Amino acid sequence: MDDEDDEEYSRHRLGRKRSKKLFEKKAALEAAKKYADALDELAEILPSTQNTEDTVEQREMLDAVLRFLETLPKTQSDLFVRRYWRFSSFEDLAHDYGMTVNYVRVTLTRLRKRLQKYLRKEGLL
Repeated sequence: MDDEDDEEYSRHRLGRKRSKKLFEKKAALEAAKKYADALDELAEILPSTQNTEDTVEQREMLDAVLRFLETLPKTQSDLFVRRYWRFSSFEDLAHDYGMTVNYVRVTLTRLRKRLQKYLRKEGLL
């Protein structure tokens, strides 16, 4: 009876380990998709940075984005930074700021458009 219990317990632990690994793999894939989605949203307005020799231009772009963020109210700036630098999900942002997911999406869409206009004015687009 003890050997049967030990064998059943071992199968149970093995099943739990497999389930945990599958869960972790799924969570990692979801996190990667979240990052990719956030970067895709910014890629619509920022020029490609495939050439690594353009570090001066990249720095100018980053400085311009930071200056743009300084012009925003704190909540909007925080939403932008959390979405595009920390890759927070729309759901997390909505929860943390007491907003609806749709409100967060619309706000970030408008901020991206404003950033695009700002970068054009700065001569970077």
